[in-house]
Amino acid sequence: MKKTIKFYKEALVNDPEVRDMPPESRDCLFADEVPSRSIFKAYSYSACISDCTRIIQMEYCNCSLYNFNPFDNKQFPDCDYKGYLCVEQIGLISSDFQELMKYKGKCDCLPSCTESDLMDIYSSEERNTPGKLTISISMSIAPEYQFRRQVLRTKLDVIVSLGGILGLFLGASILSIIEFIYYFTFRAVNNLRN
Repeated sequence: MKKTIKFYKEALVNDPEVRDMPPESRDCLFADEVPSRSIFKAYSYSACISDCTRIIQMEYCNCSLYNFNPFDNKQFPDCDYKGYLCVEQIGLISSDFQELMKYKGKCDCLPSCTESDLMDIYSSEERNTPGKLTISISMSIAPEYQFRRQVLRTKLDVIVSLGGILGLFLGASILSIIEFIYYFTFRAVNNLRN
């Protein structure tokens, strides 16, 4: 068999302000933002899928397959023969995304903020001489585009916008707010002393 795969990579860059946003707003997680349910030391989309598969296996069969538990963890015992039959019956021998969609409420994996997207451009398969396998994988086109994730409104932008609105409609600014506080505190105390 001869198999040829050609893929394309879309590069992704994050602005520094993206890290300040909550994960629900930016719709991704960085590698150091590991969920509490995970047994992995870094976050990635594939690690999250493995965690979800392991948790569903534990819930339905009271065991997990050894390849979904890379560390010796007493909380997640390995499956015996009976456990393997149970896991096969629920259809989670491998972490197939289509099978995980049946348990949609249990698994909400966000994409990684730092991983680039790989897309399959071309794939072919030819059968030649039996017993011989040749696989050819190539990135035929270098990345042409680089996507950038950026924050439209930071906390500083909100303060500046609020100051602009106050200045436009009330004729006030941050300096006049400080003067207002000064007038009714320090100056009032100073006038009472005199």
